[in-house]
Amino acid sequence: MNNNDNLAKIVAIEGMVLLKNEDNVLPIKDKTNIALFGSGARFTIKGGTGSGEVNVFHSVSIEEGLKNHGFIINSEYYLDECANKLNNEIKKRKKLMRKSTRGVNPFNYEVMFSIFAKFPEHYAIDRELTIEDYNKTISDTCIYVISRQAGEGFDRKNTKGDYYLTDIEEHNLKFVTEHYKNVIVIINAGAPIDTNFIDKYNIKSVVLYGQAGQSGGDALAELLLGESNFSGKLTLSWPKHLEDLNNFKYYSYLDGNDSIEEYKDGIYVGYRYYDSFGIKPMFPFGYGLSYTKFNINNDLYIENNEIIIKSNVKNIGNYKGK
Repeated sequence: MNNNDNLAKIVAIEGMVLLKNEDNVLPIKDKTNIALFGSGARFTIKGGTGSGEVNVFHSVSIEEGLKNHGFIINSEYYLDECANKLNNEIKKRKKLMRKSTRGVNPFNYEVMFSIFAKFPEHYAIDRELTIEDYNKTISDTCIYVISRQAGEGFDRKNTKGDYYLTDIEEHNLKFVTEHYKNVIVIINAGAPIDTNFIDKYNIKSVVLYGQAGQSGGDALAELLLGESNFSGKLTLSWPKHLEDLNNFKYYSYLDGNDSIEEYKDGIYVGYRYYDSFGIKPMFPFGYGLSYTKFNINNDLYIENNEIIIKSNVKNIGNYKGK
């Protein structure tokens, strides 16, 4: 691993957020027999599209990162099926894009970009899990990856397969929680999705992977094993329901006009809105769990017309952390 790879891994480790960890399912104790589902496990999204895209020589997927750290995956046949379906979709997309850009001046960036925006990449192409899948992958631990792509020129949609789960994802989460003892969900998305499934199903652990760059797979593996500790915190509040947001009705295309955006929030953005109107988010701004616990003592006083806060922080758990 070169210096750039290592730096990318460190940034990814510090950016991932542990959202739930019931019964101390994480860190994983036994990595010898893991059921890994969700097409994003192999086709992990490293970043956004358009201005959010960064080209790299290689990006470590979640599947690859787990294997690099000694995990034995017993569901590769399933990921192979997802890969075949995705490759077919990629071929269709490329064919449509070639057809749509035929005769267009490639240096006319505005026109080219508008064409590309009509063909966004989609990675949620799993298939429904069956009892035959469970019989092939009998294990105590199942990791399920939910991936979403977004980027410049393509607003998020309040539809299944974007903000909401697809019917297949809904079925699969219900299935894995009924058949596997410990289910860990990895959210591979750069912005909030509907996470009410956490309360709906018996999911023991949830990790916000985000879009973790070129070394994300290795970073996640180290975190799941406890070789590194979670210290990431949410940079925005995640709503419990989209309707809870004060700008829900007029965001982008929802008001019938996606060319003009009028921001009516005033100061009521993020936690200011939730706190002011007594609305409880799914996860609040700054939320993030750790494998360890900290004892924090604060001292607040006023000196020379300045408010000064001093904190004494002590790790009282069994893991290194920050």
